[in-house]
Amino acid sequence: DNDQVRLTHVVIRLYGCLIFGQGMLVWFARWIVDSAVRRGIVLSYFVVFTMTELVLVASWLTDSHWHAINVLNMILFGGLAGFYGWFAFVQPPAVFDSLDTAMD
Repeated sequence: DNDQVRLTHVVIRLYGCLIFGQGMLVWFARWIVDSAVRRGIVLSYFVVFTMTELVLVASWLTDSHWHAINVLNMILFGGLAGFYGWFAFVQPPAVFDSLDTAMD
């Protein structure tokens, strides 16, 4: 159905705008020296990409119109969730605190 394809493209573009806007927030927040704020940004990205991964996996398991190429999206967002999860939960807080000296 052509209308469904158009709607899908709009949703994908809107999600891209959201990710771009989040990137701008992080770009402008790069000079923040408070480690709690930086940790909050990383944790927020972990939540966003984990939820995206869960939606993609649920769609993959339940949607009859799922294309095999979309497995790359699952790999990408799963990787991003893992990356941000590592720095949100596994790395010691010193990773965030040491950025203060690197910015000087």
